[in-house]
Amino acid sequence: GGAGTCGGGLAIEDSSGQQITIDDCVFTNNQASLGAAICADGQTGSGDANLVLTQVMIHDNTASANGAGIFSYSDIVLNDCEIVDNTASNQGGGLYLSYGVGTVNGGTVRHNFAGEGGGAYLQDPFTLDVIASDWGEGAALENDPDDVGCYVDSFGFFGAAATFSCSVPQYDQCSCG
Repeated sequence: GGAGTCGGGLAIEDSSGQQITIDDCVFTNNQASLGAAICADGQTGSGDANLVLTQVMIHDNTASANGAGIFSYSDIVLNDCEIVDNTASNQGGGLYLSYGVGTVNGGTVRHNFAGEGGGAYLQDPFTLDVIASDWGEGAALENDPDDVGCYVDSFGFFGAAATFSCSVPQYDQCSCG
C-alpha cells in the first residue's frame, strides 16, 4: 500500500475533459488524508463520467480525513466493484463524492467505517444512483454508522441487492430512497 495527502494508491488531478478508466485492479492497505485508495479531482457536473471503474477491488484503506476508498470531485461510474473494510476518520468510509453525478452498478459497498457516511458521504451538489448493489445486510456486514450520510442526514441500511437514489442539490438538502 501507498501513502499520500490525496490518493495513497492513485491520485488523479485536473482530469477535466478526460475519461479515466480503471479495470480489474486491486487497491489495498493505502493511507492518505483524502482518498486513501483513489483521489480524483476532475471536470464537475458534466453528466459525462470522468472516472469509470470496472471490477476494481478497494479493501482495507485508511483515510485520516475523508474517503478511505474513493474521494472524488468528478462524475463517477462503478461497475461491479468491491469496496469493503475501509475506514475514514471523518466522512465517507467507502466513498466521498461531490460535484457531479455517480452510478454504482452491481458490486459491493459494505463493512466500511467513518464518523459520518460509512458506505458513502455525499457533498453538494451530487446525485447518486445505485442499481442492484450489495450494501451489507446484518450487523456483521453493514456500513457504520450508516450506508449514506450527507450533512445532518443519515440513510440506510439498504441491504443486499439494493437499488436506490440520493440527491444533494445544495447544502442541507439531502434525500435518499
